[in-house]
Parts: sequence; C-alpha cells; structure tokens
Amino acid sequence: VEELRDTDNLFFEICNEPDPPHIAGYTNLALLMIECMARAEAHRLKLGLFALNAGTPEWNEIQAIVNTGVFGRAKQGGHIFCVHEGTFERPIDEGFNGTIPGSPVVAGAGTQCFRHRYFYHLLIPRNEVVPVVVTEWYGGYQNQGLTADQVKGRVAWYDREFARKPYSMAFCPFTL
Repeated sequence: VEELRDTDNLFFEICNEPDPPHIAGYTNLALLMIECMARAEAHRLKLGLFALNAGTPEWNEIQAIVNTGVFGRAKQGGHIFCVHEGTFERPIDEGFNGTIPGSPVVAGAGTQCFRHRYFYHLLIPRNEVVPVVVTEWYGGYQNQGLTADQVKGRVAWYDREFARKPYSMAFCPFTL
C-alpha cells in the first residue's frame, strides 16, 4: 500500500451501481461518500465516487446528491466521479439530447449515454466540477450480430462525444 500512496492518478472505486430508494436514499448515499472521502484521505488515498448505474439516478435525485455538497468536497480532496453508461440492445445514441423526467434540456445529455451531464449542468455554476470516468461503458455490442465496423463506429461515436467536455477523464469499455 505504501507504493500506491504516492500515485496521484490511482483511484479506488468504492461501490458498484448503487440505486438507493428515492431522494432520501441518494442523499444518504452522498453523505456516505463524504464520510468515505474523509477516511480515505486519512490514508492519503483517492476515491472514485458513486459508480452509478446506466439510466440512474433521476433528476430530483441528482439535485439531492449535488445539494449535499459531495462534489465540492470531492474537488477539495482530488477525488473523481464514476458512472456506468451505455445502451443495451438498442442504438448507441438512443436518448441522446433527450431529457429525463423533470429535467431541463441539457445539450449533449442523454437518458442512457451522457446522463452524467445532468450533474455537470448543476456542478459548473457551483464551481464543483471534478473529473468523470465512465468505469463501465456498454455499447450494446454483444449478442446483437453487429459487425466489427459497426462496433468500431459505436465506440468512435461515444469517444468523440465524450471528449467534447473538459471534465471528461476517460471511459472504459465493458466486456468488449
């Protein structure tokens, strides 16, 4: 562990696809992330927070998370935001530039891919932007009979769109 502590770009993803019930559940999840950051920093470690599942959370839950100040705290400690995104058995751009229930229109956001941009719509004015890493990206390339060129096209589309935002750090294809 001593060797790892000197690495600035090593992050520990601390949960996988949490989906607590309702606003109160997401508020408590964010408060848990704040506590985890404090404990990690005591050991000079950095965290990848949340790792939210594709298609979650909803707009009112996003607002509740942001309103806890978890991202301001993450920025202070040098932590990152992790999400899982993609489409399953559907076109890769399905829902792109769409809205989720109750949300404003956010250019470049989507219901499946780029749902994290709803967070940044709130984080940018608050000066609480941290890098985002899509630690699992599923492009719908398994069991669909897609050709290698079609798969390459899906990855290229996502890569081009993802790179447009300065807070985008990386995305990791899942089971490619």
